[in-house]
Amino acid sequence: MVNVVEERNLNFPYLKDQDQTVAKKYGALVILHAFVLDSKRILRYRGRIDDSRDASNVTIQDLRNALDDLIEGKEVGIPETRPFACSIEYF
Repeated sequence: MVNVVEERNLNFPYLKDQDQTVAKKYGALVILHAFVLDSKRILRYRGRIDDSRDASNVTIQDLRNALDDLIEGKEVGIPETRPFACSIEYF
């Protein structure tokens, strides 16, 4: 994850879920599965970060759009997208 954060210049915290408790609770399917909770800790978005793994091919910034909707006081326009990345192997 440290490499991904540096490569993508991410400027937000991420969670290391050592025993997979949180991932299981939210139903995370893949690594880099994004979940956005509002100020009342209600799940408002779950899914991919962008529509492409290659930053030069991104046309839709799904996570950013969801966050922008919430900041503007609106419902998230697309509250769920299908994430893609390496599958999580639960133990």
